[in-house]
Amino acid sequence: MDSPFKYVQLQTQDREKAKTFYKELFGWTLDERQTPVGPYVEVFSGQDKIAGIVAHPDSSAPSSWVPYINVTDMKTVVERARTLGATVVQGPTQLPDKSWFSLIIDSAGAKFGLHQSTA
Repeated sequence: MDSPFKYVQLQTQDREKAKTFYKELFGWTLDERQTPVGPYVEVFSGQDKIAGIVAHPDSSAPSSWVPYINVTDMKTVVERARTLGATVVQGPTQLPDKSWFSLIIDSAGAKFGLHQSTA
């Protein structure tokens, strides 16, 4: 069975420093683009898109990695998470490629993302 964890995103206070560090450490290829919410860096290992780097939405929070879990019904999962005591930080939000994402803090305080692809 495939893992539902398919993507990670680095939310950082210093995107430039993070880009340099991970590119030099692992030889990853970076593709920066503008999005409606600001600059976003897609990270590739070979041909595989594996991660993203974005400015942390909370300027007082430490940089951290956020795992994304693939789901097939975003609205249902977000509502279920909410009923189980989670806080919905953002979402569901549609991306330019027409997929959807949401950011959740679970009932124990851990942040994770949800992603629903268009396929």
